[in-house]
Amino acid sequence: MVYLNSETGLKLDLGNLDAIDRDFYRLALRLFKENARWTSFNELILGMQSPLYRRDRPRRDFRSDPLYLALKDMSIQLGIRQGMIAPRAKARVG
Repeated sequence: MVYLNSETGLKLDLGNLDAIDRDFYRLALRLFKENARWTSFNELILGMQSPLYRRDRPRRDFRSDPLYLALKDMSIQLGIRQGMIAPRAKARVG
């Protein structure tokens, strides 16, 4: 399983997710595609029910966790789409 943001080129290998993380990712992806409210989406992915905080999950730096990075990227895209986050300014040439 691969997460790909075609706009930014972000590509993440999610092939090593366990069943709980994989199901959660699929739920988040469905909500993302349905354009769920940005605040609700963030409550889901970062709330205490998120599998990111499971006790049996290996502790690792979130900045390198593929599931976290995919969820964060979806959140940013939703925020931009819904006008909650300002899009990045395009670089000017010349």
